[in-house]
Amino acid sequence: GNNVAQFPASDVVGAVAGVGNVSSGLAPVVRNFNTHPARFSFTVDDVGSSAGTEDYVNSLLPIFSSRGLKLNAAVVPSYAVDWDSVNNWYGAGHEIDSHSWSHQYYTTNTNPQAATPYPNAPALDLRYTGSGTAATVTIAGNVLSTSVTGAA
Repeated sequence: GNNVAQFPASDVVGAVAGVGNVSSGLAPVVRNFNTHPARFSFTVDDVGSSAGTEDYVNSLLPIFSSRGLKLNAAVVPSYAVDWDSVNNWYGAGHEIDSHSWSHQYYTTNTNPQAATPYPNAPALDLRYTGSGTAATVTIAGNVLSTSVTGAA
């Protein structure tokens, strides 16, 4: 991390799993908060995981907007997501975080077939909406690199 303010990760859906996760009921541990006391990030995790998560985010928007703040929403695309809401959040300048496709805990998965719950889903879907005139996508091993050049 950047050591501005560090909070441990928590998993509020299901059991605690993975390295670094703690129960969402525990108070966060903060380091170096006195250095930059006004910096924080507000993230709603697992958007779409249960009915009402988009409504919850929408209920927060007037509060954040009135203070000139933005929030982060970590969306899991395989869930039943209200994409109109997500697109509206993005259009308003909020950050849509890249989560995982299905929220699987692969570190505990020993069955390769179970690691692909959506075998007909596209492996990769890139959409560029910027003003560059040339884009290059390179895949080397398990690393994907992109480069966009030129101006419209």
